[in-house]
Amino acid sequence: MKARPRRIEREVAKYLTEVFGEPFERIPVLGRTGPDLSVNHTRLVIDVKSRLSIPKGIYPPNGQLTLFGVGGLVGCRLADLACIHTIDRFCQMEPYKCVQQFYAHMDQWRAEQLPDGITALVLHRPGMKIAGALFVIHSQNLGEIQPCLAAPQPT
Repeated sequence: MKARPRRIEREVAKYLTEVFGEPFERIPVLGRTGPDLSVNHTRLVIDVKSRLSIPKGIYPPNGQLTLFGVGGLVGCRLADLACIHTIDRFCQMEPYKCVQQFYAHMDQWRAEQLPDGITALVLHRPGMKIAGALFVIHSQNLGEIQPCLAAPQPT
């Protein structure tokens, strides 16, 4: 594995630790099929993807949620994650195949290994700031992460 994806996973873990007030760490195993970050009290099973193949069009403007057509997936920039429940502006997107495939793969792992977990993705493009990466979760799970977002937003 290249150094860049490992670095991005560590930076995302650090950022999410600040947002949730719970420690996230990169799982230091190569070739794994499960999550890239440790599962903690939030029960988030997170896969971090940093690829040029992630479409630029999936990133909403700051302060907005992305609604991914059918399937119930929603996303926001990491910078907006702490206030995801107060966001009232949305941009509707057609479902992107790559987003659906990434989510389905991690959700299948979660269902088999950690049934009470919450599947989530962090989608990053190389060269992008970590705060601009997209946090994707199923809309049905938004209420479950709300109590975990009590920590102040990172600066």
